[in-house]
Amino acid sequence: MRGLRVLLDANVLVDAQVRDLFCHFAEAGLIDIRWSAQVLDETRRALIGRLGLDAARVDRLLAALDRAFPEAAVVGFDEVVEEIDLPGP
Repeated sequence: MRGLRVLLDANVLVDAQVRDLFCHFAEAGLIDIRWSAQVLDETRRALIGRLGLDAARVDRLLAALDRAFPEAAVVGFDEVVEEIDLPGP
């Protein structure tokens, strides 16, 4: 059974407990998680700038996420972004 596909935004990836919960759900096959390079960049900026984490530590975390979920990277969506009407940027 294929799990529900869930796009994780930076606000989810920044919070360690929430991030880990979604990752556990994905490992259990309950959901398919996705993110974009832009989301990972925003996550990196927040972890370093807002939470003050060491850049090397953050880079290791993001690399570990990529290794654990290589299918999570979403690409080729730039042309549809302009068509999406969201309440915020």
